Amino acid sequence: MVKPAGETEGPTLSGAGHNLDVARCKDPATGVAAPHWQEQSLKPTNGSYRLILPLINDWEEIMTSVKEQEAIKKLMAFLQEWDSARKVARSRILDNFIKSNHGKTGPELELEFSQGASLFLARLTAWLRMIYMYGTCLGKLLKSIGIFLSAASGHRYLMEFLEIGGVLTLLEILGLSHLKEEDQRESVKLLQLVANAGRKYKELICESYGVQSIAEFLATSRSAEAQEEAQLLLESLGHGNPKYQNQVYKGLVAVLPCTSPRAQQLSLQTLRVMQQDVVGEAPGSVAEPLLSVLRSRHLEVQYEDPALLCLREPMLVYIQQAAAAKAIGILAKESAEVAEELIQLKVVHSLMVAVGNQDHVDSQRQASISLEYFVRTFPFVEEHMRMAVGDTLFQLFMDSPETWYTKMDSFHAEILASNRVDIPKEMERLQPTEAHLQSVGKYTSRWLRWKAEDNKPISCHTGILHKQLVLSPMQCRYANHPVFKAIQHLLFCLI
Repeated sequence: MVKPAGETEGPTLSGAGHNLDVARCKDPATGVAAPHWQEQSLKPTNGSYRLILPLINDWEEIMTSVKEQEAIKKLMAFLQEWDSARKVARSRILDNFIKSNHGKTGPELELEFSQGASLFLARLTAWLRMIYMYGTCLGKLLKSIGIFLSAASGHRYLMEFLEIGGVLTLLEILGLSHLKEEDQRESVKLLQLVANAGRKYKELICESYGVQSIAEFLATSRSAEAQEEAQLLLESLGHGNPKYQNQVYKGLVAVLPCTSPRAQQLSLQTLRVMQQDVVGEAPGSVAEPLLSVLRSRHLEVQYEDPALLCLREPMLVYIQQAAAAKAIGILAKESAEVAEELIQLKVVHSLMVAVGNQDHVDSQRQASISLEYFVRTFPFVEEHMRMAVGDTLFQLFMDSPETWYTKMDSFHAEILASNRVDIPKEMERLQPTEAHLQSVGKYTSRWLRWKAEDNKPISCHTGILHKQLVLSPMQCRYANHPVFKAIQHLLFCLI
Protein backbone atom coordinates (compact mmCIF):
# COMPACT_ATOMS: atom_id res chain seq x y z
CA MET A 1 0.00 0.00 0.00
CA VAL A 2 1.01 3.66 -0.39
CA LYS A 3 2.24 5.24 2.81
CA PRO A 4 1.04 8.60 3.96
CA ALA A 5 2.90 11.57 2.50
CA GLY A 6 4.04 12.73 5.94
CA GLU A 7 6.12 9.60 6.66
CA THR A 8 9.86 9.67 6.25
CA GLU A 9 9.98 6.94 3.70
CA GLY A 10 8.42 7.81 0.39
CA PRO A 11 5.37 5.99 -0.84
CA THR A 12 6.06 2.67 -2.51
CA LEU A 13 4.14 0.31 -4.68
CA SER A 14 4.70 -3.39 -4.45
CA GLY A 15 3.30 -6.13 -6.49
CA ALA A 16 4.27 -8.53 -9.23
CA GLY A 17 7.84 -8.52 -7.90
CA HIS A 18 8.37 -4.72 -8.34
CA ASN A 19 8.96 -2.03 -5.73
CA LEU A 20 8.52 1.61 -6.88
CA ASP A 21 9.84 4.41 -4.70
CA VAL A 22 7.64 7.23 -5.89
CA ALA A 23 9.33 9.89 -3.75
CA ARG A 24 12.69 9.21 -5.38
CA CYS A 25 11.49 9.39 -8.99
CA LYS A 26 13.72 11.63 -11.10
CA ASP A 27 13.59 12.91 -14.65
CA PRO A 28 16.11 10.82 -16.62
CA ALA A 29 17.08 13.80 -18.82
CA THR A 30 17.80 16.42 -16.14
CA GLY A 31 18.13 14.40 -12.98
CA VAL A 32 15.64 16.67 -11.21
CA ALA A 33 13.44 14.97 -8.66
CA ALA A 34 9.72 15.07 -9.24
CA PRO A 35 8.26 17.45 -6.61
CA HIS A 36 5.03 17.46 -4.70
CA TRP A 37 3.76 13.99 -5.30
CA GLN A 38 0.35 13.61 -3.87
CA GLU A 39 -0.98 10.56 -2.13
CA GLN A 40 -2.96 8.43 -4.53
CA SER A 41 -5.27 5.50 -4.18
CA LEU A 42 -4.35 2.07 -5.45
CA LYS A 43 -6.74 0.32 -7.71
CA PRO A 44 -6.59 -3.43 -8.29
CA THR A 45 -5.97 -4.52 -11.86
CA ASN A 46 -5.90 -8.29 -12.51
CA GLY A 47 -4.59 -9.10 -9.05
CA SER A 48 -1.96 -6.32 -9.03
CA TYR A 49 -2.06 -2.67 -8.24
CA ARG A 50 -1.65 0.37 -10.55
CA LEU A 51 -0.77 3.81 -9.28
CA ILE A 52 -2.73 6.61 -10.98
CA LEU A 53 -0.73 9.90 -11.03
CA PRO A 54 -2.14 13.31 -12.13
CA LEU A 55 -0.43 15.90 -14.43
CA ILE A 56 2.30 17.65 -12.53
CA ASN A 57 1.96 21.40 -13.14
CA ASP A 58 5.01 22.38 -11.16
CA TRP A 59 7.15 19.98 -13.18
CA GLU A 60 5.94 21.49 -16.45
CA GLU A 61 6.65 25.00 -15.20
CA ILE A 62 10.21 24.06 -14.38
CA MET A 63 10.79 22.46 -17.77
CA THR A 64 9.25 25.48 -19.57
CA SER A 65 11.46 27.82 -17.61
CA VAL A 66 14.53 25.82 -18.53
CA LYS A 67 13.65 25.83 -22.23
CA GLU A 68 12.95 29.57 -22.19
CA GLN A 69 16.28 30.27 -20.61
CA GLU A 70 18.02 28.21 -23.24
CA ALA A 71 16.12 30.03 -26.05
CA ILE A 72 16.97 33.44 -24.58
CA LYS A 73 20.63 32.48 -24.38
CA LYS A 74 20.48 31.40 -28.02
CA LEU A 75 18.86 34.72 -29.03
CA MET A 76 21.42 36.78 -27.13
CA ALA A 77 24.22 34.84 -28.74
CA PHE A 78 22.72 35.46 -32.18
CA LEU A 79 22.35 39.19 -31.54
CA GLN A 80 25.90 39.43 -30.18
CA GLU A 81 27.16 37.64 -33.28
CA TRP A 82 25.36 40.18 -35.46
CA ASP A 83 26.61 43.15 -33.47
CA SER A 84 30.23 42.04 -33.69
CA ALA A 85 30.10 40.82 -37.27
CA ARG A 86 31.51 42.68 -40.25
CA LYS A 87 30.13 42.93 -43.76
CA VAL A 88 30.98 39.40 -44.92
CA ALA A 89 29.70 37.77 -41.73
CA ARG A 90 26.51 39.83 -41.76
CA SER A 91 25.91 38.89 -45.38
CA ARG A 92 26.12 35.23 -44.38
CA ILE A 93 23.72 35.79 -41.46
CA LEU A 94 21.23 37.46 -43.80
CA ASP A 95 21.48 34.59 -46.29
CA ASN A 96 20.66 32.08 -43.56
CA PHE A 97 17.84 34.22 -42.22
CA ILE A 98 16.20 34.62 -45.63
CA LYS A 99 16.54 30.93 -46.40
CA SER A 100 15.07 29.69 -43.11
CA ASN A 101 12.34 32.30 -42.47
CA HIS A 102 10.86 33.13 -45.88
CA GLY A 103 7.05 33.05 -45.73
CA LYS A 104 6.77 32.75 -41.95
CA THR A 105 3.98 34.41 -40.03
CA GLY A 106 4.42 36.87 -37.20
CA PRO A 107 3.88 34.28 -34.44
CA GLU A 108 6.32 31.91 -36.13
CA LEU A 109 8.98 34.61 -36.24
CA GLU A 110 8.40 35.35 -32.57
CA LEU A 111 8.79 31.67 -31.77
CA GLU A 112 12.00 31.56 -33.79
CA PHE A 113 13.44 34.54 -31.88
CA SER A 114 11.98 33.72 -28.46
CA GLN A 115 9.58 36.67 -28.54
CA GLY A 116 12.46 38.95 -29.49
CA ALA A 117 12.05 39.28 -33.27
CA SER A 118 11.67 43.03 -32.92
CA LEU A 119 15.21 43.22 -31.56
CA PHE A 120 16.61 41.81 -34.79
CA LEU A 121 14.31 43.99 -36.94
CA ALA A 122 15.58 47.07 -35.08
CA ARG A 123 19.14 46.11 -35.91
CA LEU A 124 18.26 45.56 -39.59
CA THR A 125 16.57 48.95 -39.93
CA ALA A 126 19.41 50.71 -38.11
CA TRP A 127 21.99 49.17 -40.44
CA LEU A 128 19.82 50.08 -43.43
CA ARG A 129 19.91 53.77 -42.49
CA MET A 130 23.66 53.60 -42.14
CA ILE A 131 24.63 51.87 -45.38
CA TYR A 132 21.85 52.46 -47.95
CA MET A 133 23.84 55.17 -49.72
CA TYR A 134 26.72 52.77 -50.32
CA GLY A 135 24.78 49.68 -51.37
CA THR A 136 26.51 47.29 -48.96
CA CYS A 137 24.42 44.09 -48.84
CA LEU A 138 21.46 46.33 -49.62
CA GLY A 139 19.44 43.77 -51.57
CA LYS A 140 19.74 41.09 -48.88
CA LEU A 141 18.99 43.61 -46.17
CA LEU A 142 15.80 44.79 -47.88
CA LYS A 143 14.69 41.19 -48.47
CA SER A 144 15.19 40.43 -44.78
CA ILE A 145 13.12 43.43 -43.74
CA GLY A 146 10.50 42.32 -46.27
CA ILE A 147 10.12 39.03 -44.41
CA PHE A 148 8.98 40.98 -41.35
CA LEU A 149 6.72 43.41 -43.24
CA SER A 150 5.02 40.64 -45.25
CA ALA A 151 4.47 38.33 -42.27
CA ALA A 152 0.83 37.52 -41.61
CA SER A 153 -0.32 38.83 -38.21
CA GLY A 154 2.85 40.92 -38.12
CA HIS A 155 1.39 44.42 -38.21
CA ARG A 156 3.58 45.43 -35.28
CA TYR A 157 6.66 45.01 -37.45
CA LEU A 158 5.25 47.47 -39.99
CA MET A 159 4.59 50.02 -37.27
CA GLU A 160 8.12 49.63 -35.90
CA PHE A 161 9.57 50.09 -39.38
CA LEU A 162 7.56 53.26 -40.02
CA GLU A 163 8.42 54.76 -36.64
CA ILE A 164 12.12 54.92 -37.52
CA GLY A 165 11.44 56.64 -40.88
CA GLY A 166 11.50 53.57 -43.07
CA VAL A 167 9.36 55.10 -45.85
CA LEU A 168 11.69 58.08 -46.32
CA THR A 169 14.70 55.77 -46.50
CA LEU A 170 13.05 53.60 -49.15
CA LEU A 171 12.12 56.64 -51.25
CA GLU A 172 15.66 58.01 -51.01
CA ILE A 173 16.97 54.69 -52.33
CA LEU A 174 14.90 55.18 -55.49
CA GLY A 175 16.60 58.50 -56.16
CA LEU A 176 20.19 57.20 -55.96
CA SER A 177 21.21 56.46 -59.53
CA HIS A 178 24.47 54.73 -58.57
CA LEU A 179 22.67 51.89 -56.78
CA LYS A 180 21.83 48.62 -58.48
CA GLU A 181 18.35 48.55 -59.97
CA GLU A 182 17.83 45.14 -58.36
CA ASP A 183 18.23 46.80 -54.96
CA GLN A 184 15.93 49.66 -55.95
CA ARG A 185 13.37 47.12 -57.09
CA GLU A 186 13.42 45.56 -53.61
CA SER A 187 12.81 49.02 -52.18
CA VAL A 188 9.73 49.39 -54.42
CA LYS A 189 8.45 46.02 -53.20
CA LEU A 190 8.69 47.16 -49.59
CA LEU A 191 6.78 50.33 -50.47
CA GLN A 192 4.10 48.11 -52.02
CA LEU A 193 3.79 46.24 -48.72
CA VAL A 194 3.37 49.56 -46.91
CA ALA A 195 0.78 50.83 -49.42
CA ASN A 196 -1.22 47.61 -49.32
CA ALA A 197 -1.62 47.92 -45.56
CA GLY A 198 -4.34 50.54 -45.93
CA ARG A 199 -5.37 54.05 -46.88
CA LYS A 200 -3.46 55.91 -44.17
CA TYR A 201 -0.23 54.24 -45.25
CA LYS A 202 -0.83 55.27 -48.87
CA GLU A 203 -1.32 58.81 -47.65
CA LEU A 204 1.93 58.58 -45.70
CA ILE A 205 3.84 57.66 -48.86
CA CYS A 206 2.23 60.51 -50.82
CA GLU A 207 2.89 63.01 -48.05
CA SER A 208 6.55 62.03 -48.20
CA TYR A 209 6.72 63.10 -51.88
CA GLY A 210 6.55 59.47 -52.83
CA VAL A 211 4.57 59.91 -56.05
CA GLN A 212 7.25 62.12 -57.58
CA SER A 213 10.07 59.75 -56.58
CA ILE A 214 8.29 56.66 -57.89
CA ALA A 215 7.26 58.34 -61.16
CA GLU A 216 10.84 59.50 -61.77
CA PHE A 217 12.11 56.00 -61.07
CA LEU A 218 9.56 54.59 -63.56
CA ALA A 219 10.70 57.07 -66.23
CA THR A 220 14.45 56.58 -65.75
CA SER A 221 14.73 52.90 -64.89
CA ARG A 222 16.34 50.62 -67.47
CA SER A 223 14.98 47.41 -65.97
CA ALA A 224 11.60 46.21 -67.26
CA GLU A 225 10.98 44.31 -64.01
CA ALA A 226 11.68 47.38 -61.90
CA GLN A 227 9.40 49.50 -64.09
CA GLU A 228 6.57 47.01 -63.70
CA GLU A 229 6.95 47.06 -59.92
CA ALA A 230 6.84 50.87 -59.97
CA GLN A 231 3.69 50.77 -62.09
CA LEU A 232 1.98 48.43 -59.63
CA LEU A 233 2.91 50.73 -56.78
CA LEU A 234 1.51 53.82 -58.52
CA GLU A 235 -1.65 51.95 -59.41
CA SER A 236 -2.06 50.95 -55.76
CA LEU A 237 -1.54 54.54 -54.63
CA GLY A 238 -4.14 55.71 -57.14
CA HIS A 239 -6.94 53.55 -55.73
CA GLY A 240 -8.52 53.80 -52.30
CA ASN A 241 -6.65 57.06 -51.79
CA PRO A 242 -9.06 59.90 -52.71
CA LYS A 243 -7.00 62.58 -51.03
CA TYR A 244 -4.03 62.06 -53.36
CA GLN A 245 -5.46 60.29 -56.43
CA ASN A 246 -5.15 63.43 -58.59
CA GLN A 247 -1.53 63.73 -57.54
CA VAL A 248 -0.92 60.17 -58.70
CA TYR A 249 -2.72 60.90 -61.98
CA LYS A 250 -0.51 63.93 -62.64
CA GLY A 251 2.56 61.90 -61.76
CA LEU A 252 1.67 59.32 -64.41
CA VAL A 253 1.06 62.07 -66.98
CA ALA A 254 4.51 63.47 -66.17
CA VAL A 255 6.03 60.13 -67.19
CA LEU A 256 4.70 60.36 -70.77
CA PRO A 257 7.37 62.71 -72.19
CA CYS A 258 10.20 60.38 -71.07
CA THR A 259 12.38 58.50 -73.56
CA SER A 260 11.53 54.99 -72.35
CA PRO A 261 8.81 53.33 -74.50
CA ARG A 262 8.17 50.75 -71.80
CA ALA A 263 7.62 53.45 -69.17
CA GLN A 264 5.25 55.27 -71.52
CA GLN A 265 3.26 52.12 -72.16
CA LEU A 266 2.97 51.26 -68.46
CA SER A 267 1.98 54.83 -67.62
CA LEU A 268 -0.73 54.83 -70.30
CA GLN A 269 -2.10 51.51 -69.04
CA THR A 270 -2.38 52.85 -65.50
CA LEU A 271 -3.89 56.13 -66.69
CA ARG A 272 -6.57 54.20 -68.59
CA VAL A 273 -7.52 52.24 -65.48
CA MET A 274 -7.58 55.37 -63.31
CA GLN A 275 -9.52 57.29 -65.95
CA GLN A 276 -12.28 54.70 -66.01
CA ASP A 277 -12.52 53.89 -62.32
CA VAL A 278 -11.32 56.96 -60.49
CA VAL A 279 -10.97 60.26 -62.30
CA GLY A 280 -13.86 60.16 -64.79
CA GLU A 281 -13.47 63.11 -67.12
CA ALA A 282 -9.93 63.64 -68.37
CA PRO A 283 -8.40 66.95 -67.28
CA GLY A 284 -7.16 69.31 -69.96
CA SER A 285 -3.55 68.92 -68.82
CA VAL A 286 -3.41 65.41 -70.27
CA ALA A 287 -4.04 66.49 -73.87
CA GLU A 288 -0.58 67.80 -74.79
CA PRO A 289 1.41 64.86 -73.37
CA LEU A 290 -0.95 62.42 -75.10
CA LEU A 291 -0.55 64.16 -78.44
CA SER A 292 3.21 64.02 -78.09
CA VAL A 293 3.07 60.29 -77.37
CA LEU A 294 1.04 59.79 -80.57
CA ARG A 295 4.22 60.58 -82.49
CA SER A 296 6.02 57.63 -80.94
CA ARG A 297 7.52 55.13 -83.35
CA HIS A 298 6.89 52.25 -80.95
CA LEU A 299 3.77 50.24 -81.71
CA GLU A 300 3.08 49.26 -78.11
CA VAL A 301 2.86 52.95 -77.17
CA GLN A 302 0.65 53.80 -80.15
CA TYR A 303 -1.66 50.96 -79.16
CA GLU A 304 -2.14 52.27 -75.61
CA ASP A 305 -2.59 55.95 -76.49
CA PRO A 306 -5.78 55.66 -78.59
CA ALA A 307 -7.13 53.29 -75.96
CA LEU A 308 -6.79 56.11 -73.45
CA LEU A 309 -8.57 58.51 -75.77
CA CYS A 310 -11.50 56.10 -76.31
CA LEU A 311 -12.73 55.74 -72.75
CA ARG A 312 -16.31 55.06 -71.85
CA GLU A 313 -16.42 57.98 -69.45
CA PRO A 314 -17.67 61.41 -70.74
CA MET A 315 -14.27 62.82 -71.60
CA LEU A 316 -13.56 66.37 -72.63
CA VAL A 317 -12.79 65.33 -76.20
CA TYR A 318 -16.23 63.75 -76.57
CA ILE A 319 -17.93 66.84 -75.20
CA GLN A 320 -16.07 68.85 -77.82
CA GLN A 321 -17.13 66.34 -80.47
CA ALA A 322 -20.82 66.72 -79.61
CA ALA A 323 -20.53 70.52 -79.56
CA ALA A 324 -18.76 70.50 -82.93
CA ALA A 325 -21.48 68.34 -84.51
CA LYS A 326 -24.18 70.68 -83.24
CA ALA A 327 -22.33 73.80 -84.41
CA ILE A 328 -21.79 72.37 -87.89
CA GLY A 329 -25.51 71.69 -88.23
CA ILE A 330 -26.37 75.26 -87.24
CA LEU A 331 -23.83 76.75 -89.66
CA ALA A 332 -25.01 74.57 -92.54
CA LYS A 333 -28.66 75.43 -92.05
CA GLU A 334 -27.95 79.17 -91.97
CA SER A 335 -25.88 79.35 -95.17
CA ALA A 336 -25.95 77.37 -98.39
CA GLU A 337 -22.41 78.33 -99.31
CA VAL A 338 -21.13 77.27 -95.90
CA ALA A 339 -22.94 73.93 -96.28
CA GLU A 340 -21.28 73.37 -99.64
CA GLU A 341 -17.88 74.25 -98.30
CA LEU A 342 -18.43 71.85 -95.41
CA ILE A 343 -19.19 69.09 -97.88
CA GLN A 344 -15.89 69.85 -99.61
CA LEU A 345 -14.21 69.50 -96.22
CA LYS A 346 -15.63 65.95 -95.94
CA VAL A 347 -18.12 66.83 -93.21
CA VAL A 348 -20.34 63.86 -94.17
CA HIS A 349 -17.56 61.41 -93.43
CA SER A 350 -16.80 63.12 -90.10
CA LEU A 351 -20.42 63.22 -88.99
CA MET A 352 -20.84 59.52 -89.75
CA VAL A 353 -17.76 58.76 -87.63
CA ALA A 354 -19.29 60.76 -84.75
CA VAL A 355 -22.60 58.86 -85.07
CA GLY A 356 -20.64 55.61 -84.73
CA ASN A 357 -19.13 56.72 -81.41
CA GLN A 358 -21.02 54.52 -78.97
CA ASP A 359 -18.94 55.86 -76.09
CA HIS A 360 -20.80 59.18 -76.05
CA VAL A 361 -24.54 59.39 -76.67
CA ASP A 362 -24.69 63.15 -77.13
CA SER A 363 -22.12 62.97 -79.94
CA GLN A 364 -24.29 60.41 -81.73
CA ARG A 365 -27.45 62.47 -81.33
CA GLN A 366 -26.02 65.81 -82.44
CA ALA A 367 -24.16 64.24 -85.36
CA SER A 368 -27.35 62.46 -86.50
CA ILE A 369 -29.36 65.69 -86.48
CA SER A 370 -26.73 67.55 -88.50
CA LEU A 371 -26.28 64.65 -90.90
CA GLU A 372 -30.03 64.59 -91.57
CA TYR A 373 -29.89 68.12 -92.98
CA PHE A 374 -27.15 67.25 -95.47
CA VAL A 375 -28.91 64.06 -96.57
CA ARG A 376 -32.32 65.70 -97.11
CA THR A 377 -30.81 68.78 -98.78
CA PHE A 378 -28.25 67.27 -101.14
CA PRO A 379 -29.31 64.20 -103.15
CA PHE A 380 -25.74 63.17 -103.89
CA VAL A 381 -25.04 63.04 -100.12
CA GLU A 382 -28.06 60.78 -99.71
CA GLU A 383 -26.74 58.53 -102.46
CA HIS A 384 -23.25 58.25 -100.98
CA MET A 385 -24.54 57.54 -97.51
CA ARG A 386 -26.99 54.90 -98.69
CA MET A 387 -24.19 53.11 -100.51
CA ALA A 388 -21.94 53.30 -97.44
CA VAL A 389 -24.32 51.95 -94.79
CA GLY A 390 -26.79 49.86 -96.78
CA ASP A 391 -30.53 50.18 -97.32
CA THR A 392 -31.62 48.77 -93.96
CA LEU A 393 -29.46 51.00 -91.79
CA PHE A 394 -30.14 54.00 -94.01
CA GLN A 395 -33.91 53.53 -93.71
CA LEU A 396 -33.61 53.43 -89.92
CA PHE A 397 -31.83 56.75 -90.14
CA MET A 398 -34.45 58.34 -92.39
CA ASP A 399 -37.31 57.13 -90.17
CA SER A 400 -35.98 58.75 -87.00
CA PRO A 401 -32.63 60.56 -87.17
CA GLU A 402 -32.76 61.81 -83.56
CA THR A 403 -33.13 58.31 -82.12
CA TRP A 404 -31.24 56.44 -84.82
CA TYR A 405 -28.30 55.71 -82.56
CA THR A 406 -30.53 53.86 -80.08
CA LYS A 407 -31.35 51.23 -82.72
CA MET A 408 -27.76 50.54 -83.72
CA ASP A 409 -25.69 47.63 -82.52
CA SER A 410 -21.90 47.41 -82.36
CA PHE A 411 -21.74 46.12 -85.93
CA HIS A 412 -23.65 49.13 -87.27
CA ALA A 413 -21.49 51.49 -85.20
CA GLU A 414 -18.35 49.94 -86.63
CA ILE A 415 -19.65 50.49 -90.18
CA LEU A 416 -20.17 54.17 -89.46
CA ALA A 417 -16.93 54.68 -87.57
CA SER A 418 -14.87 53.11 -90.35
CA ASN A 419 -16.77 54.59 -93.31
CA ARG A 420 -14.86 55.71 -96.39
CA VAL A 421 -17.33 58.24 -97.76
CA ASP A 422 -15.34 60.76 -99.81
CA ILE A 423 -17.51 63.05 -101.93
CA PRO A 424 -15.45 64.45 -104.84
CA LYS A 425 -14.08 67.93 -104.33
CA GLU A 426 -15.15 69.04 -107.77
CA MET A 427 -18.82 68.43 -108.44
CA GLU A 428 -20.19 69.40 -111.81
CA ARG A 429 -23.74 68.84 -110.72
CA LEU A 430 -24.91 70.06 -107.36
CA GLN A 431 -28.71 69.93 -107.08
CA PRO A 432 -30.19 71.19 -103.82
CA THR A 433 -33.80 70.20 -103.26
CA GLU A 434 -36.83 72.51 -102.96
CA ALA A 435 -36.64 72.07 -99.20
CA HIS A 436 -33.14 73.48 -99.29
CA LEU A 437 -34.26 76.61 -101.18
CA GLN A 438 -36.96 77.21 -98.58
CA SER A 439 -34.59 76.76 -95.66
CA VAL A 440 -31.98 79.14 -97.05
CA GLY A 441 -34.26 81.57 -98.89
CA LYS A 442 -32.93 84.69 -97.27
CA TYR A 443 -29.38 83.71 -98.20
CA THR A 444 -30.09 82.94 -101.88
CA SER A 445 -29.87 86.53 -103.15
CA ARG A 446 -26.60 87.07 -101.32
CA TRP A 447 -25.22 83.83 -102.78
CA LEU A 448 -26.21 84.93 -106.32
CA ARG A 449 -24.65 88.32 -105.81
CA TRP A 450 -21.40 86.70 -104.65
CA LYS A 451 -21.33 84.54 -107.79
CA ALA A 452 -22.02 87.49 -110.08
CA GLU A 453 -19.20 89.50 -108.58
CA ASP A 454 -16.75 86.72 -109.35
CA ASN A 455 -18.14 86.18 -112.89
CA LYS A 456 -19.00 82.56 -112.20
CA PRO A 457 -21.67 80.96 -114.45
CA ILE A 458 -25.06 80.53 -112.83
CA SER A 459 -28.10 78.84 -114.36
CA CYS A 460 -31.61 78.48 -113.01
CA HIS A 461 -33.99 75.74 -114.15
CA THR A 462 -37.58 75.41 -112.91
CA GLY A 463 -36.81 77.32 -109.74
CA ILE A 464 -33.90 75.02 -108.81
CA LEU A 465 -30.51 76.60 -108.39
CA HIS A 466 -27.51 74.91 -110.06
CA LYS A 467 -23.99 75.74 -109.19
CA GLN A 468 -21.75 74.66 -112.05
CA LEU A 469 -18.36 75.21 -110.44
CA VAL A 470 -17.27 74.53 -106.89
CA LEU A 471 -13.84 75.57 -105.69
CA SER A 472 -11.65 73.32 -103.54
CA PRO A 473 -11.02 74.45 -99.95
CA MET A 474 -7.44 75.44 -100.73
CA GLN A 475 -8.62 77.61 -103.66
CA CYS A 476 -11.55 79.15 -101.84
CA ARG A 477 -11.16 82.84 -101.27
CA TYR A 478 -12.29 82.25 -97.67
CA ALA A 479 -9.69 79.58 -96.98
CA ASN A 480 -7.74 81.81 -94.61
CA HIS A 481 -10.77 83.41 -93.08
CA PRO A 482 -11.09 82.87 -89.30
CA VAL A 483 -14.58 81.43 -89.74
CA PHE A 484 -13.37 78.70 -92.05
CA LYS A 485 -10.42 77.99 -89.80
CA ALA A 486 -12.92 77.53 -86.98
CA ILE A 487 -14.96 75.17 -89.18
CA GLN A 488 -11.86 73.13 -89.92
CA HIS A 489 -11.23 72.90 -86.19
CA LEU A 490 -14.81 71.70 -85.66
CA LEU A 491 -14.31 68.99 -88.26
CA PHE A 492 -11.14 67.91 -86.54
CA CYS A 493 -13.05 67.59 -83.27
CA LEU A 494 -15.50 65.21 -84.94
CA ILE A 495 -12.82 62.63 -85.68
